[in-house]
Amino acid sequence: MSVLDSAVAHMPELQTKIVLLELFNDTLQPPTEHNPSEHMPSNQAVSSASRVLPYIKEKELVETLAFLASITDDPGKVVAACVEEGSSGTSMTVNLAVNNGGLVDVVEGFEKMASVLQGIARKEQIASTDEMDLLERVIKLNQNRILCRLKSKHAMLKCRNKKAKMEKPKIIPTLAQAVATLDSRAIGGFSSEEVQQPREIGRHMNRLFEKLESFTKVEATSEMGARVLFDIVLASHRLCVSGMLQQLLTLGSFEDEQKLSIGRITHKLSRYRTACFFLVQAAVRFSVFRQIKVSVVKKSTSPLSLVEEPPKFVDGVITDLFREDEVESARFRFQHRLRKKKLRHESFCTSVFTMKYVVHAEIQLLFHYELQSCTFPPRVICSGKMACFLCNLFLKEHGKYFVPSTHGRVYEKWILPSSLGGLQGTKASDMLSVVDRFHTALDGILKREILTPSKTIPQPSESHIIHSAIWSEAPEASLLPIQRIDSGYDGEEKDNVAYSLTTIESRLPSDTPLCFETPAGSSSFRSIQSQPSSVEAKSPYIMLTKEKEMSLTLSPSCRVIKVSTPRIHLTFSYQAWEQSLASLSVIKILDEVVGCRLQFTWLDDYKSLDRDSTMIDLDEAAETFQETIDQLAGSCEFCVKKGKDIVSIRTTYS
Repeated sequence: MSVLDSAVAHMPELQTKIVLLELFNDTLQPPTEHNPSEHMPSNQAVSSASRVLPYIKEKELVETLAFLASITDDPGKVVAACVEEGSSGTSMTVNLAVNNGGLVDVVEGFEKMASVLQGIARKEQIASTDEMDLLERVIKLNQNRILCRLKSKHAMLKCRNKKAKMEKPKIIPTLAQAVATLDSRAIGGFSSEEVQQPREIGRHMNRLFEKLESFTKVEATSEMGARVLFDIVLASHRLCVSGMLQQLLTLGSFEDEQKLSIGRITHKLSRYRTACFFLVQAAVRFSVFRQIKVSVVKKSTSPLSLVEEPPKFVDGVITDLFREDEVESARFRFQHRLRKKKLRHESFCTSVFTMKYVVHAEIQLLFHYELQSCTFPPRVICSGKMACFLCNLFLKEHGKYFVPSTHGRVYEKWILPSSLGGLQGTKASDMLSVVDRFHTALDGILKREILTPSKTIPQPSESHIIHSAIWSEAPEASLLPIQRIDSGYDGEEKDNVAYSLTTIESRLPSDTPLCFETPAGSSSFRSIQSQPSSVEAKSPYIMLTKEKEMSLTLSPSCRVIKVSTPRIHLTFSYQAWEQSLASLSVIKILDEVVGCRLQFTWLDDYKSLDRDSTMIDLDEAAETFQETIDQLAGSCEFCVKKGKDIVSIRTTYS
């Protein structure tokens, strides 16, 4: 039997089981984040050494693109993305798919973003205006989405329960009111001066929101409104990187639901800024950004073949699924479930063959690459929402692509595309094996849910904050210049993001007053940014997590690494390490030593310290700490302290 014949023959049975599964339990597991190192896709092995993008970097890029492509709050319009590297190493194709509707606006917006990123990659340096140029395009693309997140009266909502959503307290006014009434003494570890900054940001965000709401709908959805949203995004980012948002939410007079909502929305607003930071830095590092093509994939489905007696067919599927001694019990539970859901048996069975099925965006991308050959197929597929249970299960059985997370819900309208029948040769037999494994796994789950139903899991939020490479940064007025970073690939997979780094710098919060107002008569987004226009005002940092080790390696292709806590901003460079290494003549350096591996841990308290560790106190060693660190060039351990923040650093030759 051909792939087409086999697929057509088994599709009604498969869809019946999916509809039955949703009937018995529509949420089979809680939201789950997948560890990329534990779920390595088989495509990772395809010419991995010749790829430009490391696997983890590709994951972060795809997650970022999926987030930016989610320009509507319509829960039925989910966009998925993947990236295909060109064979020359100087180009890539961003492939997008959507389960419902079109992507004209997304493609147009992505092409405008691509023009900025291509310019950076070709120049191999970042101009002072590049990041803000990109952010301007991102905000225009996501203008209505941001209005929806803010619960603005100008938002064009597509979500369910529109009225209930708009009746909830507005995010910005609620946050601003709570921040204004906080007593600085209640926030441990921060001075009254440090607490003043988020208060100023909160007040400023509230003024901006009031200005936005005073606009007409035409003004709010035009460039005038986009300028205000631009400043709101920048302010949200400043609040997130202040390190105090979580404590403000904890100490504020919020209900639990409000805390979650405010924290989630503020981080998502900030994410537009960090996404631009990420893309700009990636463009200068990786040559595939020199030529970017944006393409849309569309894989449809065909209606199921009608059967003469749907109730008899559905009952037959249940009968075939169980042993003879289990059938009666299974039928009873099926009828009981229908009564509980107030569904008629005949209507339910008929609906299996008449409902409009949908090929989810992740599955469309998977089958797009099954139907063609390419040198560097994608390794990661991601959408703006967590993957559903069935997408996650099918991608897992398929094995070639990594999906970052799943929310665990089952959708009865899920289906495989009609292009399943277009596969030939080895790809056809391989896909049949995948479908068989998927079918077998589904059988086991359905049998369990009918006979011994699992504990009910509350329906999850399908939306989530994508944990891509999110940089923290020091206050704008006190940052070092961005250094030129080699965009070549060193042929190794990195477990963490590779950044260029130099010796250690500590940056305290700036005392410079916040200045957010738009100059009169200005028509440019950049005129309202709170940053100096020079490139010296921007520099990316990776925010450390308490008690969680992070490992990065300095090498000829990774020349600068920057990490931070709220009080400490550390910068290491390959050049400085190399120079200090050369000065250590008493140490015999082996020829194969080409880099330095750094392991960072933000310690929770002094108790974690090794008594013998060298301590560099940045409050006391402002002039001499650089020389001290240069003497700690490799194979050693030391700590850096600033206020209550302590970072342990271990360095070894590599």
